[in-house]
Amino acid sequence: MFPRHVKLGNATNRLKAQLNWYLFPPTEQALNAFWKAVQNSIRTTGQLYSRTIYEPAETAQSLPFKKELALGQMCGLTYARMKPEDISYVGSFVFDDPLVAQVWYRSVIITNNPVSVADIKSSPSDMTAAINEPDSYSGRHALYSFFNSDFEAPAFKAETYTGAHIKTLSAVAKGYADIGAIDLLSWKIIKDFRPDLTSSVFIAGYGKPMPAPPLVTNGPDNGVCGELWWNAVSEAFAIPRISRIMRNVGIGGVTRLDKAVFHEFAQRHLRESSPPKDSHRLPSHTQVPVTH
Repeated sequence: MFPRHVKLGNATNRLKAQLNWYLFPPTEQALNAFWKAVQNSIRTTGQLYSRTIYEPAETAQSLPFKKELALGQMCGLTYARMKPEDISYVGSFVFDDPLVAQVWYRSVIITNNPVSVADIKSSPSDMTAAINEPDSYSGRHALYSFFNSDFEAPAFKAETYTGAHIKTLSAVAKGYADIGAIDLLSWKIIKDFRPDLTSSVFIAGYGKPMPAPPLVTNGPDNGVCGELWWNAVSEAFAIPRISRIMRNVGIGGVTRLDKAVFHEFAQRHLRESSPPKDSHRLPSHTQVPVTH
């Protein structure tokens, strides 16, 4: 039972979910069921919530500034750069990847030709890289980490910004780009429903693992709002049906990291993100209309 006096956001508006990281046709039903279970656990606050799990016109970064974020997921690099008064850490999903430490995740490095690792690393200037977003770890910096341990941008011929992991996959599969990076869970999900794309590329290796992306809510990051949503998310995963369907998605549960790990990782390994001067967006006709 949650205390009614805790203010989670702007009471005049519905708080919104932004849970589109792994929102694909095969996962939509499971994620909707998860969000409904979370709402049922936190309903005692009296706050109204959106019924949908994704607001196309918003992001997990934009909603906190309006005090309208209920529960979202964002890149750990983005979280590390936001002010604690604007965003609050809730927890992190546990992914089904036995080859990395629990609550860490990694990206698949893909190419459009079967090129050896040695050849890839020796000739980035011959390659156009497909990248989902400038501020993405899994879609940008993980690719850089495949080439060098200090995350310096390789001297690619060009970087093409796609807007989503599945669009990166499409760009590489169709020859608009030579190489790209996709987080492992997205790869596994896409492989099930778009084998035409995954079978058209080659796995060259994996990027350096990073702490799993944080689930977040409105700030301030003083533990109060984050604790409320953590309890609600934990209760949702305690429901056998929800736990089962989320595990089928590839998410085995939820846990909490020391939030300092995101700041330490960003400060230790990465510089401020900005698109290179030779970057460009794919023409609109090459885009694949999906959310992530």
